[in-house]
Amino acid sequence: MGSAVADGRPPREVKGLIRDRLAVSESKARAFAQTDITDSLRQARWAEDDAATEQFGLDLRELHTSALLPTTRPTHAARHGKVYTTQEMRDWYAKDGNRMNCHCSSTTCLIDSDGKPILTDGLKKKMAREVKDWKPAMPV
Repeated sequence: MGSAVADGRPPREVKGLIRDRLAVSESKARAFAQTDITDSLRQARWAEDDAATEQFGLDLRELHTSALLPTTRPTHAARHGKVYTTQEMRDWYAKDGNRMNCHCSSTTCLIDSDGKPILTDGLKKKMAREVKDWKPAMPV
């Protein structure tokens, strides 16, 4: 699995490797690949942000972006467009199975002197509209 992450292989490709090598079902292999590949990339991004914060004194945070699929969990959709520290992200993903089969991502953003993320108004509006328009597979 580690070499697949290092090689930049996508979860779809890794799914086949997991299925064949571990002799698990297609759905289990897909869930493992989605969880582990995505989480490894998240962890690497956060480590880079923490290093930049320490080395350059930058105030960086993570803009949470939910995939907003029909299967997206409401707790994941609720974070869409909100900004968190890397530690807050780690803590959230570590509980309640949040990292399992998750399609969310985050984007590093700079924080201004007032403690607000530097984001365009267009992006803020777009993300608010996306989460408002999101339709879960099953009514909440």
